[in-house]
Amino acid sequence: MAEGFFANETVTVYLSTGKKIRLSEFLVGCTLATPGRNFTDGIHGMLALGASPYSFAGQAVEIFGGKFSYCLVDILSPKNVSNYIVFGHNVHPPNMQFTSLIVNKIAPFYAVRVIGISVGGELLGIPLSVWNEDREGGTIIDSGTSLMQLAEPAYRPIMDAFISSPGLKDYTRVDDEDFEFCISVKPGELDEERVPKLVIYFADGARLVPPVRNYLHEAAPELMCLAFQPVPFPGVSVIGNLIQQHYFWEFDFMKRRLGFAPSSCTQHGH
Repeated sequence: MAEGFFANETVTVYLSTGKKIRLSEFLVGCTLATPGRNFTDGIHGMLALGASPYSFAGQAVEIFGGKFSYCLVDILSPKNVSNYIVFGHNVHPPNMQFTSLIVNKIAPFYAVRVIGISVGGELLGIPLSVWNEDREGGTIIDSGTSLMQLAEPAYRPIMDAFISSPGLKDYTRVDDEDFEFCISVKPGELDEERVPKLVIYFADGARLVPPVRNYLHEAAPELMCLAFQPVPFPGVSVIGNLIQQHYFWEFDFMKRRLGFAPSSCTQHGH
């Protein structure tokens, strides 16, 4: 829980035309203390994107067309490679998929309806209640969370499927205090074709197929770990920002839908 205060400020934003405008009486939070977070390493704050009329996103979408979009590059990318966020219309990359965006069930988070997960082409036997927000489960998509957090009845079969896969048994397993499963991998040694594919299935027919390095994460030099974290059930699972990397994401409040497509994130809409 953050401690601080709200204030009405004038915020300057750049338009897609290159011009900038000033938004007056814009509600901004000033955080004095946040348990477990340190803003001394070049980070000066957090941009609130939650489904709330008081968040930055909640205010901006009222001004700029009822939607916002962003694209996340690899967390290990050079510092001159950056993410971007756009409020209002943005050009869609090819092969966009859409799924329902639920903004009132697990507020202020954005919920989505997951119906299953497969690893290596095998749909796992995860109880449907894990994905049902009406039965003390559910799934949110959150750019402020790093790892993919999975309710225990989903976490265990997913981890077991990866750990038992022949493609990962070829590497030396390494103990790590932060991750359950890690392997020693020298630069250029990982054969991504042998790593099981992760697929997240949504109720509307959309499928998220993240790149291997979104979930087999380079936690340290020559150390790659499965970037999943267990959370108790009943509880909510989280699609964090590592899984979202190399994808364009659009939160459309008007149509109540989440759109996504693979993207290099090098320019808007591509």
